[in-house]
Amino acid sequence: MRRVLLFAAFLVLLGLSTAMAASFEVQAEDITSFTTDVSIDVPDTRTYYLRGAPPLGQLSESPELVSANVYTQALDPGGSLAVDNPDNQEMVWQAVLGTPLTVVSPIVRLYITQTGPEGPITAGLFDCSGSTCIQFGAVTATPAENLATLDFDGVDHTLDAGDVLQLKVVNEGSKSYNIQWGYKANRPARLEIMPS
Repeated sequence: MRRVLLFAAFLVLLGLSTAMAASFEVQAEDITSFTTDVSIDVPDTRTYYLRGAPPLGQLSESPELVSANVYTQALDPGGSLAVDNPDNQEMVWQAVLGTPLTVVSPIVRLYITQTGPEGPITAGLFDCSGSTCIQFGAVTATPAENLATLDFDGVDHTLDAGDVLQLKVVNEGSKSYNIQWGYKANRPARLEIMPS
C-alpha cells in the first residue's frame, strides 16, 4: 500500500511539473514571437528661460549661469495686457523663432518669483510679426511663498519661423510688488511648453 501511495504522489508531482513547464514555454513564445521594431518619439519640453534686464528681456533656450544675474522689476498696479504700459507697469521678454512653434495646452506654464506684498500676477503670450502682435494666451495667479506658477489654459496656436514669441507680465491688482527672474538654482524663472 505504501508503494502505491508513493507512486501516486510521484505521478501527481510529475503532472504538476509538466504543467508548469508548459506554461513557461507559452510565455517564452509570447515574448520571443514579437519581431517588429517599434519606435516611439516623445517630443521634448521646450523651455524658455527668462533672461536680461528690464524693460525688455529675452526668452532664451539656455539659462543664466551666473548667480548674480537675478533681475528685479517693480510693477505698479493698473497694468493691462491689452495696451502698451509704462515700464513700471509691465515687463516683457521675447524670442525670435528660428523654426515654427506650436503652443498647445494642457501644459504651458510660467514660473516666476514675486517679492514684497503679495498680489495677483497676470501674464500674456503674444505672437508678433512686424508691428502686429496677436495675444493667444492669458492667465492670472497669486504666488504661494513667493513662487508663482501660472498655467495657460485653452491655448492652441502655431507661430511661424521669424515670428516673435512675446511674454508680457503686468500687475492688475491694487498693490505694487516686485517680480524677479534670472538664474536661481532652486527655482529658475522659465516658460515651459510641454508636449500635449
